[in-house]
Amino acid sequence: MSFVLKTYFLLTLGFMILESTQAQTDSSDFNSETMAFDWKEDIVVTGAYAPVEARSHIHSIRSIDRETIERRGAIDLDELLQQELGLKIVQDAVLGSDLNLQGLSGEYVKVMIDGVPVIGRNGGNIDLGRINMANVERVEIVDGPLSTIYGNHALGGTIHVITKKQQEESLEGGVYAQWGGVGQYTAGANLGTQWKGFHWNGTYAFNYFDGFSQDTFREQTWNPKQQHHINSNLIYTLGNDFTINYNFRTLEEKIVDRGAVKLREYPEIAYAKDYHFLTKTYDHALSYKGNLGNNYYLDGVAGYNHYNREKNAYFTKLLANPEEDEFDNLDSDTTLFRTWMMRTSLASQYASAKANFLMGLDLNHAQGVGERIVADSNQNLATIADYAFYTSLNWQPIKSLSIQANGRIAYNSRYAAPITYGFQVKWGEMTRHWILRLAYARGFRAPSLKELYLDFVDANHFIKGNPNLRAERSHHVRLSVDYQQRFKQEHSVEWKSELFYNHLQNQIALYDFVEDSTGNWAFSSNPTYQYTYFNRDYFQNFGCNSRLSYTYKNLSLKLGFNIISEYNLLHEDNKTLSPFLFSYQLTQELTYRLPKYDLSFSILRNDFSPNNRYALVYNSTTQNQEVESYRVQAYSLMDIMANKTFFDKNLQLSVGLKNVLGVLSVQSTLESTGVHSSGGAVPIARGMYFWLRLSYKFKA
Repeated sequence: MSFVLKTYFLLTLGFMILESTQAQTDSSDFNSETMAFDWKEDIVVTGAYAPVEARSHIHSIRSIDRETIERRGAIDLDELLQQELGLKIVQDAVLGSDLNLQGLSGEYVKVMIDGVPVIGRNGGNIDLGRINMANVERVEIVDGPLSTIYGNHALGGTIHVITKKQQEESLEGGVYAQWGGVGQYTAGANLGTQWKGFHWNGTYAFNYFDGFSQDTFREQTWNPKQQHHINSNLIYTLGNDFTINYNFRTLEEKIVDRGAVKLREYPEIAYAKDYHFLTKTYDHALSYKGNLGNNYYLDGVAGYNHYNREKNAYFTKLLANPEEDEFDNLDSDTTLFRTWMMRTSLASQYASAKANFLMGLDLNHAQGVGERIVADSNQNLATIADYAFYTSLNWQPIKSLSIQANGRIAYNSRYAAPITYGFQVKWGEMTRHWILRLAYARGFRAPSLKELYLDFVDANHFIKGNPNLRAERSHHVRLSVDYQQRFKQEHSVEWKSELFYNHLQNQIALYDFVEDSTGNWAFSSNPTYQYTYFNRDYFQNFGCNSRLSYTYKNLSLKLGFNIISEYNLLHEDNKTLSPFLFSYQLTQELTYRLPKYDLSFSILRNDFSPNNRYALVYNSTTQNQEVESYRVQAYSLMDIMANKTFFDKNLQLSVGLKNVLGVLSVQSTLESTGVHSSGGAVPIARGMYFWLRLSYKFKA
């Protein structure tokens, strides 16, 4: 721990020394009017009044561009984010990816595509493997709450996927194919055209995965998966400043979960229990954005999302069993979610004014249908509506100082919607190279339809929803420092460091319950094997992350360090336990380009420290709750890749090795009082494999 802090402060001191050595800098890029260096920056839109350079944003934001997506050979959002600092992704064979951002689980992260929230959370998480990268222009990530603008789930962070909208020529297109050595195949095609003010582009992508396991048993750690993606954009541009865009996306996914062979010793009656998970999504969005005159910017989107997931169970007859397969109706079910949303905002952008404002409406209506959802009048249909007004005021007393206040009030049909607010301060271009940001924000996560109305009772389960749940609330504080410097001889350095703190109240979790004398459900400290959701928990963590980028001509080096300390609630009742639980992450990326040969090489590595954790476990012998400690092992992910373009960069060949270190799963070792046992394994990656991608682009 002391080494980490020393390194952190030495980095800060080193950059201050660099700043003082002005004689070494190249001042040819310095703009005396804006008091800043001209620096190529990504244009971002997430949480902004209008499109803005990332460095000028009031929030600290990072962007992953198209070149990076292609260089990494990322098929979906899951693969793209595996090497990102502050993110940790584990896998579930059926539910998909499980995301953790800055120590907060995926249920506290808002995932959007072109401003429309992605629906269909399983276990609180969005499966990032459902989001294909074929037509994605960039991915923007904001750490910390954006609840005042985006509402529910935007408590821990926001991941915003931006699809391609514009093109340079009247006709553009391309095809690609990618093969991975673990039985993974993907292919796709795209076509775009423009005529006068109209632009249209369409993309089709097909992904196939044959499944992966370390052994030869029938059941697999990673289940076979097949996906079909279609995306279509129709854009109309009014002049140069205003666009109207209709977007349609659809996904059809099939996952096959094969069970173990039962009664193998009796081949004539041997069978297995298999599941087919079929997911279909249909998403429509109509967005409009652009300048209204010289002083206002309008940004809005209206969307309809349809998510349907079927679980079909089969008794599959195996070996010498002559019977036909049987459909298990009792163990099969269908879940359907539909959402309608509209979010629109109007922002002023007076160049000469010291204050500008933003105000907007965010309207959401969600509907859930399923055999395991029981709401009003015992119907298998549940609805929830949320109507919010949000506003923001940005005050700039001097050119280098920006102060912003945000607020959101809402009406919700199912719970008392909290008032949400936040404050941000940005001191820009301090001594020409430094930017300081300070933020405080309130966030919230509303109880889901499942948590409110789930009715999952069978021979093996007894889980009930709780319609009396309240929204989870959070406090978030963040301090960040940015440094950019360009030296002579094509040297450039960029450094960003952040400190953050999260405190969550009214956390929703499953607990045993009993029915009291009044017929109400009450929390039980002893096992009843009947579960419902309660607002009992709270959570807090703090940490820091630091990113350093160095570029010299064709060489690029990026280093990232993240440390998170999570408060151990069990310490309050047992002072012998550690009050804080620490985890670390280190990312490294090295890229070297040979422009003469249109060739580049990259190495990426992501190291995760071991984690020590504690849990309360019921001891059936003593009939008491006992503290059990467990340790989750450390692991590292490493990728090597090369990219080569031909024929004026129209043909691209990419090759690489994924997971060079051969990581398969994370093991946890459990130790309880007097008893030692081995914990389960969580899948992380599919072992080391070679991949090859060939893509061709054309313009006319």
